[in-house]
Amino acid sequence: MKKSTFPGTQLLFEKTGQEQFNLQENPFPIVYFDVWPYCDMDCNICYNAEAMANSVKKNAKVTDSKAGYIPKVTVEFFEDVVSKLGQNYQLDIADHVPASRIKQGRPVHARNTNPQEIILLGGEPTTHPDFFEFLEIIHKYGHNAYVSTNGKRLSKNMDFCHRIKETVAGRKLRFHMDISGGLDRDLNKAVHNEDSLDFKLQALENLQEAGLGKMTISCILVRDFNEHIIGDMFEIAARYPKVIREIDFRSQGLIGNYIGNGRPYLTNEWLRLMREQNVVTSEEIGTAYMGGQFHEECAGKNCCFKFKVKRGGNVHIVSWIDFLCDHCWLRGQIVADQAEPKVEYMFEHIEDNNTYGKRDTSAGAKPYGQNDFRHSEIESQIKRGIAKIDMAGIEAHMQKTHNRARGEKVTV
Repeated sequence: MKKSTFPGTQLLFEKTGQEQFNLQENPFPIVYFDVWPYCDMDCNICYNAEAMANSVKKNAKVTDSKAGYIPKVTVEFFEDVVSKLGQNYQLDIADHVPASRIKQGRPVHARNTNPQEIILLGGEPTTHPDFFEFLEIIHKYGHNAYVSTNGKRLSKNMDFCHRIKETVAGRKLRFHMDISGGLDRDLNKAVHNEDSLDFKLQALENLQEAGLGKMTISCILVRDFNEHIIGDMFEIAARYPKVIREIDFRSQGLIGNYIGNGRPYLTNEWLRLMREQNVVTSEEIGTAYMGGQFHEECAGKNCCFKFKVKRGGNVHIVSWIDFLCDHCWLRGQIVADQAEPKVEYMFEHIEDNNTYGKRDTSAGAKPYGQNDFRHSEIESQIKRGIAKIDMAGIEAHMQKTHNRARGEKVTV
């Protein structure tokens, strides 16, 4: 069996090279789409950092697959890709089908009209000049939108939140935001390379005021570093019950900006931590409706795990993802930097487009999770093009597009 890149794990299936699919033959319920390489943050745990930095530096296609490249996606290109995406699967994962229906072998939405959940990434997707057009296109073709954001723009601009509400107009939209420092201000600074706690909480406030719910808050769990904030994630969810639907934990892969030694957390270790800290009960864990035992393609490996908890009358999904398998059948990634766009396994795409986290073998090196966060050489040079983002120009472009959509006269 082929060895995984990540220590202590294996691939589930024998695979050779990057397996790609034509858009019309897409087998994935969840599809990730990097829309551009720019970001208004500089997070120390970014998995996509080198691909982003290289894209800003080169500003052209590169041939070294390990260097990675994220193009600046246009509206025309985006619509062409989304309009062609096939829907060749039977599990409607976005609706969280009960495990019992799968176990009993009953058909689960066996139809060719399942919507993809299209996840906008980058870079920071909310800073893309055509962000609202992307949302419109996703819904135009019957899919569900999912925006993975750092929350900064949501926190600064209430009008921006209201316009999202207006654009979505009752159709399906979810958000994802990382809060790997929990409520620990210093830890947030270490993780996100700036004091991020206040604006992330403000983003949740603004979404709540705008009536935009279905947020997943996420914590990347780093061994011997941030385990103590697991309870904070449940506290944050309790503060914003109208907004937060899911509390997501995931293991830190040895990839991207993070450099350390040791191994990432695995599913059973995470569950044990949750029980030791008394944040969930065994009975709640026992209600799991997603895991390796619930789908034949998972082959019994619990790469991801989901169950529900009820707190103060509010129900939250608690979820986990680790890097046990490069070839997760749920998650595909659009490969946009080639003449004919394809879709491939998301985790494999990450590995093939970013340098693996470099293990510190120097004398006195601490275990994984205890080293200081450090940037790669290319990252320190480029800073992912933050200075290149003309936010004033982007705002003006968005306003003109908005005015045209309303039939208002646009002054050039």
